[in-house]
Amino acid sequence: MDKGTAYTAGIMHDIGRAALAVIQPGRYAAFLQSIQEASWEVLQRERELFEIDHCEAGRRLAVDWKLPNQFLNIISRHHADQEASSAFDLIAVIRLACNMADTIGFSASPSLKCCSYEKLTNEAPARVRDLLPLEAEELTFRIATKVNSIESV
Repeated sequence: MDKGTAYTAGIMHDIGRAALAVIQPGRYAAFLQSIQEASWEVLQRERELFEIDHCEAGRRLAVDWKLPNQFLNIISRHHADQEASSAFDLIAVIRLACNMADTIGFSASPSLKCCSYEKLTNEAPARVRDLLPLEAEELTFRIATKVNSIESV
């Protein structure tokens, strides 16, 4: 798959969270600090508190902005049940990356954990698994180093 498209999809997949945070900054920040549930429960709590979840808010933005359908699909369906498919397509990459970020400490909520790093790496195709460090801490360090180098610019 195209790396630029995957990168953009990774950045855009949670754009609905930004929308909710702009509309109700204090409430959404408090919500993010409090969540500990699985992703489908998070969506339900967002709907209860804000009358919309971040996937639907993001979908509406994507439609308004006339983004390509593949981004609309990822933004609106990245928490949907994974279809029975063995394909490691773009939405599968985004789901895995999102779960990996939650697991290694780069979650939208400080208390949200997905599952074990080992389980997630085992879900990845062998070609991807071979690129990942054996330990979660090493991946966390690599990402933190990249983030810090960007922030220092």
